[in-house]
Amino acid sequence: MEPKEYTRLLIQMLLLPLLALSILAAGLAYSLQRVQKSAAWVDHSDQVIAHANRLLGLIVDEETVSKELIENQGGRLRGSLQHLRNFHRDSFLHLSSIQFVGRNADRQMNQGEIAGPV
Repeated sequence: MEPKEYTRLLIQMLLLPLLALSILAAGLAYSLQRVQKSAAWVDHSDQVIAHANRLLGLIVDEETVSKELIENQGGRLRGSLQHLRNFHRDSFLHLSSIQFVGRNADRQMNQGEIAGPV
């Protein structure tokens, strides 16, 4: 066999399959990298959903506490204001301040603006 034919046969038998295998390996590496990026985005999305669900639960809990506070504390607030009115009966300045606080508290309770502890 002549050296020229031997070189051509060597290229056909060894180098071309190695070149094809290298191209396939590069494609596989790229595909694996894309899969890892996709998995990272899925994990990130799961974390965002979990945080959103936790936040929604906290909002519902805060709203429940606020409503209970308004319902339960409204009577106690009115009783305390009445006690202050009786105590400061002779002071117009104190009575007007107490009435102002009472009106604002009633307005906020009616509108649901008083929030409970978070």
